[in-house]
Parts: sequence; C-alpha cells; structure tokens
Amino acid sequence: MNITAFGKGDPLILIHGWGMSSKIFINVAEKLTKKNKVYLIDLPGMGKSQIIKPYEMTKIIDEINLIDNRKISILGWSLGGQIAIAFENKYPDRVKKLILVSTTPCFLNNDNWRAGIEKSIFEDFAKGVLNDWRSTMRRFFNLQLLGSDDRKIILTDLENNFLNTNDPSIQALIGGLNILMNNDLREIIKKISVPVLIISGAKDKLIPPQAAEFMLNNIKHSILRLIDGAAHIPFMSHQDQFVEQILEFSNIHDK
Repeated sequence: MNITAFGKGDPLILIHGWGMSSKIFINVAEKLTKKNKVYLIDLPGMGKSQIIKPYEMTKIIDEINLIDNRKISILGWSLGGQIAIAFENKYPDRVKKLILVSTTPCFLNNDNWRAGIEKSIFEDFAKGVLNDWRSTMRRFFNLQLLGSDDRKIILTDLENNFLNTNDPSIQALIGGLNILMNNDLREIIKKISVPVLIISGAKDKLIPPQAAEFMLNNIKHSILRLIDGAAHIPFMSHQDQFVEQILEFSNIHDK
C-alpha cells in the first residue's frame, strides 16, 4: 500500500473514498500536521497502490494495522469511513479516535433502511466502470457535488487530478463497489467505544444527513457537525471550517 507521511506528533491516518486517492486530502493534510504525524494512504488499486486479491475489507484493514505501532486516530471519508469503522471493530485497542466524514453504516437502501441509495444505481455504476470508466467517474463526481458551494471549481479540480492521470485499476473500482454493496455496519457501530466526530454536508445527495444522525444516535461517544452549503466533499468546499472542527475535536480528546 502506498503511504506518504509528514509532520510530527500523534499518528493520524487519512483514508479516501471510492475511485479516488490520497491526493484528494493533500491540502487538508498539511493543515493537520501541527499536532499530528499524518499518513496519507492510497487504497489498493487506487493512486499508486497495487491491487490486492481477493479485494476484501479485512485485507485492507490488516495493511493499515501495519502503518504505526502507536495508538492511531483515523479520518475516513465515504468508503474510507466504513473502513475506519471496520478497523476499530477488529482492532479496538489500536484506535484513539475516529473522524467519519460523509460516512454511512449502510450504503444501500433496503426494507428497514432508507438513508442510502438504490441498489440499481450501484449496479449501473459497476456496468459503467467496465464500459467507460471516465464517463462513469464524471457522473459520480457530479453526484457528489450536487448543491455544493464552489461546485464548478471543485469539479474541475477532480477531473484534473483523477480523470486526466493514470488509468485506475478496474478491478479495484469494482472491488470497492462490492465492499460498499455488501457491508452493513449498523450493529457494529453500536460497539464503538472511542470518541467519534461525525462530519456531514447538509446538502449531501449521495449520503443524506439522516445517515449521520443515525450514527450519532447509535455511537456512544459521538458528536455531529453538519456543514451548511456542503455536499459529499466538505473538506474541499469548506476546508477551513472542516479543519477547524477536527482541531477542536482533537484538542478535547488529545489531552
């Protein structure tokens, strides 16, 4: 797994979302190095990391567990948030705190969960990745940015960094979708024992605020910060507010 580390202090691992790479966090990461040694990782088959087989959550978690031998804090965005939750469930003694950004315990709607998206949308993405990954990713970017402040500027940034670079691993894109489709963490989050900061965009159309509110009500030591005007990528549209919330949370729990 490709890892970039900088700064000094307590280890903070940043895990990106589906189809992206650690590059999406670079500006935020620099602002978090005042108190942390920040690790940016590329998930398998994304960014500069090699693909893993089989592409499973457990294998990814075990790789992350090798990064630092101290207690770690994890910031996970979207798919990265689900990985952070699963990591804490498997290695609870290794985690100091979690920061879950635009995260849901269950991505797909079902009979008793309506805070996700329809399975048909995911199946459409899977087909699109196989046929034309660039067009599919462009649609995904637009979905994430619906209603977001500075939408056009952020969309250009995403296209330049993730569409006009090296081709991603199609196996990794499909593997990431399978993880999202097959994981329901609603019971697991009830076992989380560490402090948790939940950050959600008030205009997020991909993962609605109801999912964040569900986590708030089911994670014992959690707080929710809703960012007005933000959609699925609050750390790009509202970077200063996003960083301020993390630093405030860290100041409380790092004493």
